[in-house]
Amino acid sequence: MRTTDGEVGLPPAARRAVEQLLTDLATGGVVHVLAEDRDLTTQHVADLLGLSRTFVVRLIDGGKLPAYLAGSHRRVRAADAVAYAQERRRRLVAAAAITDADSDAGVQYR
Repeated sequence: MRTTDGEVGLPPAARRAVEQLLTDLATGGVVHVLAEDRDLTTQHVADLLGLSRTFVVRLIDGGKLPAYLAGSHRRVRAADAVAYAQERRRRLVAAAAITDADSDAGVQYR
């Protein structure tokens, strides 16, 4: 990768991450950069996922999002929040594909 200070070599994983970051920024996407082992509050997770804090608490209490208690406050590891977001995105894409297939087959929804 070329910078104003010269050429910088990146490992393949870092190169892909930087390319994705730049692509997202160039297309107006929202970018969050955080350490995998960082602990997040339920509000931070809600903001990251675009959900309400109450819904995040329900996900935690329902065992769908791993968390732990720090005193009386729930905390979620950033890696767990990102993994949940990726799985949620995968499920939404799959549901959209099913809806499209049904539509193509002439199945009507009320």
